[in-house]
Amino acid sequence: MNPELDLVLVNPFVLVERRERLRKMEPYPPLGLAALAAWVRQRGYRVAIVDGTFHPSLGGLIRELDGTRSKVAGVYAMNGFRSQALAVVRSLAASGRTVLCGGPDPAVYPEVYLRAGARVAARSEGEATLTDLLAHFLKNEGALHEIAGITYISGGDLVTTVP
Repeated sequence: MNPELDLVLVNPFVLVERRERLRKMEPYPPLGLAALAAWVRQRGYRVAIVDGTFHPSLGGLIRELDGTRSKVAGVYAMNGFRSQALAVVRSLAASGRTVLCGGPDPAVYPEVYLRAGARVAARSEGEATLTDLLAHFLKNEGALHEIAGITYISGGDLVTTVP
């Protein structure tokens, strides 16, 4: 079994489940996740990327994620694969992990992801925000309301921090 990670970053886009993209061979390489992984590694966090692009199925991707050991999971999402992202968010949240969401769709529709089980939706560039969120969730440093560029639920209410 893999050693426990601090963070697993997930690209939930599964090309074979998007027939129109598969026919055109239009994958979404997770370059943003690679940049985030490099950023947090430089700050001492143990991180891995699980890329669903060429995975044989969404169910298989979820099973692979079940086999990873991480305290926090970050899920990238775009409108074009929202349903896949939400399925991954629900599964990760059900496993007891802290789920963070980022990308264009959670930035515009944070409540959709938060109601699916994510703890936080990022609305801005991820590097500084992710570093602050990892410090909060892994080291109990800082309060969520002090982290800029996020939306979360507190007491049933949607809370949006400063940009």
